[in-house]
Parts: sequence; C-alpha cells; structure tokens
Amino acid sequence: MSADAAAALLTCVESFADTALALFADRYGPEPSPRLATWLDARTRQPLRMPSEDGTGGEMILSNLGNQLNFLRTLAGLSALTGRARYRERALEICRHALRHGRRRGMLLWGNHAAVDLCSRRPVFLAVKGKVHELKSHYPPYDLLREAAPEAFDEMVAACWRAHVYDWARLDFSRHGRMDLPDSPLPPAPWGAHYVGGDIFFIGGGLTFINAGSDLYYAAASLSRLSNRPAPLTWARRLMGRYEETRHPRTGMSGYTFSSIFDKSDPERKRSGDRALKQFREQFPEHDPKEGTLTTTGALRAIAATSALCRLRLARDLGAPAGAAFGHSAAADQLAYGKWAYDSADSTFHPVFTDGFRLTGQRIAQSGYYGPAGQVFAPRSGDGLFFWAYAAGWRFCRDEALWTIARNIGLHAGLGEIGARPGERPRLTPPPGPDSPAWCFGLLELDEEFPGAGFLPAATDLAQRIIAERFHEGLFAAKDAPVVGADAIEAVALLHVAARLTGRTEAAPVFCSSSPLTPLSGWTREGDAGV
Repeated sequence: MSADAAAALLTCVESFADTALALFADRYGPEPSPRLATWLDARTRQPLRMPSEDGTGGEMILSNLGNQLNFLRTLAGLSALTGRARYRERALEICRHALRHGRRRGMLLWGNHAAVDLCSRRPVFLAVKGKVHELKSHYPPYDLLREAAPEAFDEMVAACWRAHVYDWARLDFSRHGRMDLPDSPLPPAPWGAHYVGGDIFFIGGGLTFINAGSDLYYAAASLSRLSNRPAPLTWARRLMGRYEETRHPRTGMSGYTFSSIFDKSDPERKRSGDRALKQFREQFPEHDPKEGTLTTTGALRAIAATSALCRLRLARDLGAPAGAAFGHSAAADQLAYGKWAYDSADSTFHPVFTDGFRLTGQRIAQSGYYGPAGQVFAPRSGDGLFFWAYAAGWRFCRDEALWTIARNIGLHAGLGEIGARPGERPRLTPPPGPDSPAWCFGLLELDEEFPGAGFLPAATDLAQRIIAERFHEGLFAAKDAPVVGADAIEAVALLHVAARLTGRTEAAPVFCSSSPLTPLSGWTREGDAGV
C-alpha cells in the first residue's frame, strides 16, 4: 500500500516536472538557453510578458532563479527517488549556466530585485530599488549549486557577503547587496576580516533584518560544510550571535534586527533613523521602542518559524558539535516567544516588545512605518509553518513546552490530536488550506520520531488532497491564480512524503522553508551586454 501511494505521488511530481520544463523553457532570445521563464499567464499558459520601464519600450520575460529554487529541489529529488538521472542533470545545467553566465559583481541575478530578461539577455532590476542583490528567507539548495560549479559557487557566496556587509568589525549589513559598485577582485582571504562585535542596536548603515541575516549565515555555513573550510562557519556563528545578543534579560526574546539605521538627514550619520523609535518614542517610552525590540507578528514568524527552521536545518546538516549552536539558538527563540507571545486559549501569536509587553489591542497614536494612526495591533493564528517549526524544535531539544505549542496549534487548526505528550498515539484529521504543504512537513518531522504511530498516513492523506485541490493540467496552482510558476512547494512536499513511504528519507530534497516572490512591476533593463 505504501509503495502504491508513493508511486502515485511520484507520478504526479514527474508529470509536473515534465510539463514545467516544456512550458517554462527559454526559447525567446537569439538561441535557447538552460534558463527558465519565471511565470506563466495562467489563462494562456504562455510566459508572462512585462513592460520595460527603461524608456526603450518593448516587453520582457523575466528569468529569476530565486523563484525557481523549489523547482531545482524537485528535479534533484525526482532523480534520487526514481533513478531517472535526466532531472538532476537538468537542475545542474540550470545552476551551472546561472553561475557562469548570470552573475553581476560576483552575485547571482536573482531574488526580489534582480533578474535576467530572456528576450534581450540583459540584466534587469526593480527600478525603485536600484541595482541590488537581495534574498530573504529563501535558503537555496546550495549542494546543487556547488556541485554544478564549485569555484564559481565559492566566489558567489564570498561576493554576496562582501556586498551585503558594510562593516565586518561589528557586522553591520544591509538586506541589499550593492551591485552598482565597480567590479573588484576579492581579497586573498575574504573571510579573514577583523571582528570586534561591540554594543547591539548601534547606529549603522544597514537594516539587519533576520530574514536577510539568516540567509547570509545559511550561505556561509553551507559554504563551510561543502568546502571544508572553517572560516565561513565562524562568520555564520558570529552573525547569528548578534541576534542572540539582543535577547531581553528577563524574557529571552530576541530582536528582528540588532542595529538601528542612521537618520538620512544627518550628514554625520550619528543620529538614529530607527522607525520604531520615531513612531513610538512618545507612545511607549517605557518599553525602549526600536526596530530590534518591537516584534510584529510578521517579525515573530521570521524569528520563531522561518529562521528557526533554517537554524534547525543547519544543526542537522552540520551535525554535532558544529551545528549544535544553531539548533539551540532556534529552540531558545521558540521557547521565549512561546512563553511571552503565544496564547494557548485561541492559538494566537501576539505582537510584543521584547520586554514582554503585548501590543495586541493597542491603537497606534502616530502614523509611520508600522501603520497609520488609529490602526490596532492584532495577533495572528498559529498555522502550518508554526506547527512545522515547533515540531522541528521539539525534535531537536525535546522540551515538552515546544511539543505543547505544536499540539495546540494543530488542535485549533483542525489537525486533530498529535498526543497530549510525546509518544501518545495521535488521532489526526489533516485540515485543508493554503499552507497544507507546511502541515505535511510538520507531520513528517513527528513521523521520523514515532514511525508507525499514524503521522505518515495523515501526511499521505494530506499529500493526496494537495493533488486533488491544486494540481491542474500538469502544474500546481490555485484555480483562480492569474499567474503560475514552477516554484511549487507542493511538489517538494509530495517528494518528502514519497521518500518517507519508501523508507528513503535521505533521498528527499533538503528544504527548510522558502519565501516565494511575486511578479512585481517596474523592472528596467540594463544597457550593457547581455548575460
């Protein structure tokens, strides 16, 4: 029965891969390339054409590898589970071409603000942001990228850190890596800079958001693991440690950022331009309002769910003792926010100051970055991503407080009972919903600890439901979606379930959540030669 269920899931994913490779293939420039288009018009199933806003007219078809990372995982996972090598070979071809022909100043043209136009072969950038590199909570499949082109991959990660980090001594960095500076060779030892550390919440030049910071330390730690070099791992630990230094001494809650950006009207850059301070210094003076002490529900999700899953993945990949610090860091954040910001009565996470003061119900007095005057802070319900993160956190540290939160999230969402205590037999009824793949991953975490208890059948049922609700004409998408991409988390989830059903968990593609992009408008072509 398990073999039949796994075969059905793999058949679906293979059909998806074949369809996507055909529909998204690049045949729009002077000659075909390994690149893929990023989006299709859901109605016509033709690549989405976007107007160029560089003044030259014409249309663009964007290719953005940052929005194809799950598809790369899917291709590699298919080969591992079916034995059909062509899928992995295609993924490696895409990665190799990107590393050799799709970089600027060492960094890949991908993410929220950079891409390649398939029609002209030129780099394109989001006009309102300039020529910058950005990844936020994407956690790419670095094993594939390095296998494709080892030297280029190593250079890419080093170039990424060099462009994002403004001050290595205290790790002031920006989520925007500067692609508009002149090319220059990397120093002989790019990871040999001097580190001092120092006070947190310093006034700096960047916005040290954890959704970008976690991608930076994930990249450096992955480079260290794959190249067997210790220095990048040292810097990954240092960057993670900066967030740990923000933990409030009473609550243990850490901040979304560890610095404050300077006031742009101050030519000496010594005055803070912190947006939380500007908006709330008069309303909440006793709570030391800063962007690193005010945790919205979105920031909480990044700290206790998305980046926590990243750190737990690093703990697993690096192994003990090298990865232990990452896992303990994630669990500490989850425990602190679970204690101070989570309400078990209705399974909601609340916006808070890291000193423990809950903002739920507070009306904003002055308009600003966090909302207009009159808007009321509100909580958000626990969902599949939080369930997965807290289940993974429990697996790492075995603290029953994390199990209790995962259990409570499941109960309130309609998942059923995972067990009042670890090891008790579950009674599950997987819920449908837009975050169904995340529920799959959470159930599989628990199945790895308690095989035969009932978590795998529930994950399988949910995988079958994903196919019934989201798989249409060879692609995964909501029925009313105007555009569709190949970056389907659903396919990755199905591969993970199939791997578990066949007892081949090691063949499942590495995945620790991702942040899909949306087809923004306002792109401009660069005038230089194509890539």
